Amino acid sequence: MATKPETTFYRSVHRYLPSSVYQMKLHNPYLGGPPDHWYSGKSSDLWIEWKFQELPKRESTELLPDLSPLQAAWLKGRYEEGRNVAVILGCPLGGVIYTGLSWGQPLTLGEYRVRILKRNQLARWIEEIVCLGSDVSHHLR
Repeated sequence: MATKPETTFYRSVHRYLPSSVYQMKLHNPYLGGPPDHWYSGKSSDLWIEWKFQELPKRESTELLPDLSPLQAAWLKGRYEEGRNVAVILGCPLGGVIYTGLSWGQPLTLGEYRVRILKRNQLARWIEEIVCLGSDVSHHLR
C-alpha cells in the first residue's frame, strides 16, 4: 500500500524531533475527531492534526485545512478547555501552523507562502511548546 503524502510529510518533520519529545500516533477507526498526533515533553503537551496539499497555481486561490466536522469540533472543544492544539497544513515546500481557531480562516496562496516554515522549523516549534513551555501561538519566522 502506498504511503499517503500526509504521512510522508509528518514523518519528514518527525526526523527533526529530539528524543525529549514523546509523540504518539492516534488512530481509531471507530472514533472520529481526535487529531493525528499527541506530543508530550517536560513542560506541556500538544495535539496536532496534520494535513497536506499540493500548492495551487493561482495566487488568489484560498487554502484551508480540510478538517472533517468531527475533527474541527474536537479541536475546538480542547482549545476551549485551554489545551494546546494546532493544525499543520503541509506542502512540498514545508508547512503552515494554524493555532487557536485559525484553521477556519482561509489564507490566499500568497499569505500561505509567507508563513511557510521548513520541516526543521516545524519540529523546533513542537519542541518549544512541549519541552520549553512556549506559548502555542508562537510562530518561528
